[in-house]
Amino acid sequence: MQALNNISNRVSYTVAADGVNGLGFVPPMSSKAGNAFDIDYVKVKDILTDEKNFQNRQDKYSEKSVEAIIKAVKNGAFNWFAFDPVLLWQSPDGKKYVLSGHSRTEAFRRLSKEKPQIIIAGLAFDRIPAKIYKGDFVSAKNLALNSNALATPETLLERADFYRKQRKNIDNNE
Repeated sequence: MQALNNISNRVSYTVAADGVNGLGFVPPMSSKAGNAFDIDYVKVKDILTDEKNFQNRQDKYSEKSVEAIIKAVKNGAFNWFAFDPVLLWQSPDGKKYVLSGHSRTEAFRRLSKEKPQIIIAGLAFDRIPAKIYKGDFVSAKNLALNSNALATPETLLERADFYRKQRKNIDNNE
């Protein structure tokens, strides 16, 4: 627990060949064995959303998912190491936008406003674990479309819209 109390804004994990690191768990969003990646703990107040470009759903977030995270925190079932980081895009001007994880971000926004402050394993909810993508806007937009398609099941209309946007991207690139 003391190590968690001293955590900085950035944590690096190296995944061993068996997919498990020295902490005894498979880190969220791990990739191929031996690859290292960084997870930043980003202040939720600094995170922006742009649903028009980076959300493939009809709603800004899933209220059901937000409530499930808050409930897990409040009943003691929340586990930082099992929590998937959100995916953010850092624009050229340094602003960070949610690509994937709108519901998780909303849950953390609400939890960060709780008084007294909720702390689990030495960490408060004013920061959220995040992977940060620093590519161009078009790539970020495509990444958001694809990552959101793999998360919470979409409605048929949302899925059709996803395919329409994919088709439009193909047509624009020809």
